[in-house]
Amino acid sequence: LMGINPTPPPADVKIEDPDIRAARTMKDVLRLHQSEQNCATCHRNIDPFGWAFENFDSVGAWRDTYENQTETPAKKHNRHDGPRIDASSTFADGTDYADINAFRRIISTPENQERFARCFITKLLTYANGEVPSDYLEIDTILKRAKDHDYRISATIAAVIDSRLFREE
Repeated sequence: LMGINPTPPPADVKIEDPDIRAARTMKDVLRLHQSEQNCATCHRNIDPFGWAFENFDSVGAWRDTYENQTETPAKKHNRHDGPRIDASSTFADGTDYADINAFRRIISTPENQERFARCFITKLLTYANGEVPSDYLEIDTILKRAKDHDYRISATIAAVIDSRLFREE
């Protein structure tokens, strides 16, 4: 999302799957996973980027609660009477947010807009060319064009398509 690539777990770390039978939410599942200190170290950095999107289900529909997993087949008509979703989190630097709207404000800062756009440009070029681009000066040129148009998606894609990296790779 922001071009931050977490390091993979060390090769000698043995990750044990925790007993998640009592977990009712995804935060419960990850809290149990993070009880292993090696896991907690990485998850402190990566999880905050995902929690803001927890209100969206697998097809992007909004939900306020998780589906009730303990209901009987006769009660399937009310599928969203499970635990309420907590889409809040705190980044490693202490910045916190309560929901997707607060998260959007955080990532809308000029620094984060540039970081997001650079990641998008790099991923788009990688997808288009089948390899990660290595010409950072050309990426900076594309990024400047995107910024000149307030990072609008159409202008950013046009800048990528017009770039030498897209046309020559």
